[in-house]
Amino acid sequence: MKESLRHRLARYVIVIAIFGVVGAIYVQRQRPSAPAEAAIAVDAPAPDFTLASGDGTVRLSDLRGRIVIVNFWATWCGPCRLEMPELQRVHEAHAAAGDLVVLAVNYTAADSRSAAEAYIEEFGFTFPVAFDTDGAVAERYEVIGLPASFFIDREGVLRARTYGPLDTERLAQGITAAGGLPPRG
Repeated sequence: MKESLRHRLARYVIVIAIFGVVGAIYVQRQRPSAPAEAAIAVDAPAPDFTLASGDGTVRLSDLRGRIVIVNFWATWCGPCRLEMPELQRVHEAHAAAGDLVVLAVNYTAADSRSAAEAYIEEFGFTFPVAFDTDGAVAERYEVIGLPASFFIDREGVLRARTYGPLDTERLAQGITAAGGLPPRG
């Protein structure tokens, strides 16, 4: 008797799993897809945006002439917290020359500006922070998870992107791909 109950339970679990997969496929197919020309691609111009920042607003195209690292993050994201000191190190290494900008874009749609500002202040990060309050910029950049980083060259062309936390090696690879020299030491 117990054996048949286990088999029945296993069948129910399998049927529920199948319905779950079919349902997920259906939902995915029902989502409107972005036009092909809207897709963000490496070696194509990075989509421009203007966001509120701690100092007013920041517009990506205003940063042309410098390499830009656009890093999407949130205060609740553990890997984001791990990479922030590395971003600060790169920011400090390039600050004097002004040849590279670390732009931390807080995914405020799932965070809060006050939490982000408190976090930045608490740890003394000095790179610019912008606030994606409705998630539109993250959506345009096809951010699929946090953290996500995009390396843009001096002409505004996306040269590399990476998902997951940045370490010294990944930062160096992205900066080099964007035509810059990574900081030493």
